[in-house]
Amino acid sequence: MMVRSALRRLEVLARLYAPAWLLVPLIARLDGNARRVDAKATAMRRPERNYLRDKFCEKPFVDFEVANSADVFLCCPGHLPQAVGSAKRTNAEQLLNSELAVEIRRSMIDGTFTYCDAERCPAIREKRLPKRSQVTDPEMRAHIASATGIVTAPRHVRLSYDSTCNLYCPSCRKEKISLKGTAFDEAMRITDEVAIPVTRNARTLMMNGYGDVFSSRICRHMLSAINPTSFPNLKLIFITNGVLLTEQEWSKFPDIHGMVQSIRVSIDATTKEVYDKVRLGGDFQKLCCNLEFMAGLRRDGVIKEFMISMVVQRDNFRQMREFWEWGKLLGCDFVIFERLADWNTFEPKEFAARAVHLPQNPMKADYEAELSALVAAAASGGPTISGDLVKVG
Repeated sequence: MMVRSALRRLEVLARLYAPAWLLVPLIARLDGNARRVDAKATAMRRPERNYLRDKFCEKPFVDFEVANSADVFLCCPGHLPQAVGSAKRTNAEQLLNSELAVEIRRSMIDGTFTYCDAERCPAIREKRLPKRSQVTDPEMRAHIASATGIVTAPRHVRLSYDSTCNLYCPSCRKEKISLKGTAFDEAMRITDEVAIPVTRNARTLMMNGYGDVFSSRICRHMLSAINPTSFPNLKLIFITNGVLLTEQEWSKFPDIHGMVQSIRVSIDATTKEVYDKVRLGGDFQKLCCNLEFMAGLRRDGVIKEFMISMVVQRDNFRQMREFWEWGKLLGCDFVIFERLADWNTFEPKEFAARAVHLPQNPMKADYEAELSALVAAAASGGPTISGDLVKVG
């Protein structure tokens, strides 16, 4: 942290006295070095270092995520928070094997796991990583043997750099967001020069982690470019609020109809009254019709997985069991329940009042009773319950 603080002071001085042509690359370079120092200092304090010494993780070799900031990560940013570069400043080839990307992968081979957050990563925390000697995947065995840290393509791509959405749910944002002007132009460049090239040989593509697939012109442009011939191994994973995914909309992208692995619909309610509180800008009646259409796609085997999700909070926690039962009627494979996260959209007191899972919340006991009812209902069979709020079994 001392390094980071010194960097911030240097940045202030640089902005006052350094020319622009020197300022940008200087700060970027110093910032990368500072992150390395901070990460390595953390790693030296890590009590798990003995456990990790002979372990291996494939994530940085197979994952590629462009986050909302356009920073690129090789794992979940919460588990491995070091970005390997920015999609705003380079192309797919340079990002895939950037200096930091290679360094991160090598740390998986030498057992240092330098950039990982051991407290947040469940694989480290729960001691689920394999020993390097036990890895059987031929590609990963080759990476371990060569120790170069260089890859040719990721297996799994996640795109979250377009926050455009037709809804503005209080749990996510304070206003409706739609990319325009230079921001839209830059996102389109990222799509053409980073997202499309890096996805050609991938196995899965997830979008959109911070917006809606069918509301985003960027995502629609991406979908128009995808077909089984140019992306022979690819399966698509959609996260959507479902309001715009009509049968007519689906028909506009015929090339992807055999390529969709799963559709996850964020709903958060079972009644229009509650939906209108937690999903601002939505249309509950239209959503219900679209869900029946998606359920039909699942029954016909057009998509392989269908799931609905709820962000559990004060306004909807009493509908958890009913929500799971709705998923059962729709033929969902999973029903996901997630805790309300603090995205700075609420004042601290308001967030504490809405987050019924928090120990100090006055509705915690009622929430736990509803949770018990949900677990009891799920025991009779039906969709698998998933998410970070509810764990069954």
